[in-house]
Amino acid sequence: MLVKDILNHHNKVNPRKLAIISNERHLTYREFFSRVQRVSNVLTDKLGLRKGDRFVILSQNNGYIPELFFASALTGSVAVPINYRLTVVEICSIIKDAEASAIFVDSDHAGWLEEILKVTGIRYGVELQSEENVLVGLSYENLVQEAPDKYDNNTIYERDIVLQIYTSGTTGTPKGVMISNRNIMANSWTSVVEGNIRQHDRFLNVAPMCHLSAGSRVFSLAFAGATHVILKKFDPDTVFQMIGKYQITQALLVPTMISSLLESENFDSNLFSHLEMITYGAAPMPIPLLQKAMDAFQCKFWNGYGLTEASPMLTGLKPEDHLLALHDQKYEKILNSVGKQMLGISLKIVDDAGIEVNAGETGEIIAHGKNIMEGYWKNPESTKETIKDGWLYTGDIGMIDSDGYVYIVDRKKDMMISGGLNVYPREIEKVIEQYEGVREVAVTSVADSKWGEVPIAFVVSEENFSIESLQLWLAERLAKFKLPKQIILVQELPRNTTGKIQKHALKTKYLTTIK
Repeated sequence: MLVKDILNHHNKVNPRKLAIISNERHLTYREFFSRVQRVSNVLTDKLGLRKGDRFVILSQNNGYIPELFFASALTGSVAVPINYRLTVVEICSIIKDAEASAIFVDSDHAGWLEEILKVTGIRYGVELQSEENVLVGLSYENLVQEAPDKYDNNTIYERDIVLQIYTSGTTGTPKGVMISNRNIMANSWTSVVEGNIRQHDRFLNVAPMCHLSAGSRVFSLAFAGATHVILKKFDPDTVFQMIGKYQITQALLVPTMISSLLESENFDSNLFSHLEMITYGAAPMPIPLLQKAMDAFQCKFWNGYGLTEASPMLTGLKPEDHLLALHDQKYEKILNSVGKQMLGISLKIVDDAGIEVNAGETGEIIAHGKNIMEGYWKNPESTKETIKDGWLYTGDIGMIDSDGYVYIVDRKKDMMISGGLNVYPREIEKVIEQYEGVREVAVTSVADSKWGEVPIAFVVSEENFSIESLQLWLAERLAKFKLPKQIILVQELPRNTTGKIQKHALKTKYLTTIK
């Protein structure tokens, strides 16, 4: 079974079932199936895309994204969703790397389209709106309405790429993670079975769908025949309204969102009578916050761990685990875990030589399964370093206890999670190094009560250096969530005997100055 077969199935057996709710627009599975075929014709006939060609999506959440994702699977062209929080410079860099032929932008980013087309040389710019509101590009709605609603392609195979998701690495260079039909179907099957997604569910997706944690729901919810309720961006009052209006049964929320909902003066437990489960992840959930949330929402909670290269899910901490831990003190420690390996996935903890260690011992987490990416786009060296003998080396240091619970101990890759988003220090360092007067820089993370972790930069500079000028310069080149919360000038960066910068020593010495 391929991704393109999902909608074909539900068009036949669940044609009147609601598939998508977004911006007051409701689509049944029959209507959704018809639009995906129209969009497929737009990609091939109007934009000239062929199998393997890349097209970019620069958009906040909306109902057009699922259409483009499924059209990618149907045509064999590859959708490249880009984080809309990035700067134009960062976006253009990714577009060039992907060698994209077309770009789809929402109304919030249409003002960037002219510059993007000029800088990247991309052939087609399509605005996700109707003709009367278009600024520069083609009208998505006009193209879709004019296209035939029949499309068939028998040249799609399970290893063909559907999505290319960009993630930065420790080198600071974005890498395109290639996700195939096989990967998506494996993740969808596992998510539906382990995450207990049912056909009657109305699933509220609030997290950005340009990331795979939320974007993969496009496929898993359709796989289950559930209703996908899409919210453009997180806002507590709008979330309350959506949960009540559409009788939401499940929702995907990161801990910072849950905290904001609980703190809202408009919180009303009567709105949640239909809510059965909240899925959280992307950042640790403090136990007091989890306890408060479970008491307030009166529903089940499910936590998971994964990464883009795994399509993305690897482990799950199920509702019964949460209840066990909160009602029996001797099991409380499992709330610090990310649960157990999910069905269809194998996990091991290995030492530096790749040898599996015993239960309770730490090492690198490696994973195996059909969900593991096909590789990095045009980067065989990084692919070879990350996938060895079919096993994905996650870069996370962890431990699996005797009961099978997985604990994340540290990150082998120098990465932090801020507000549910991955932030890579080396990427920030490479930008700061370009600023005049910077001799050396080291970026690390520090705990933050709101965002979980935030970046801090330590800079060795020339005389008469202006931190304020550097901050303004960075704001034009880095997305807001990547900007250092504080820049600290130091005389030198501490190093070990091999010359490697000791970032922990920086935090220890200057921690009292970081607020």
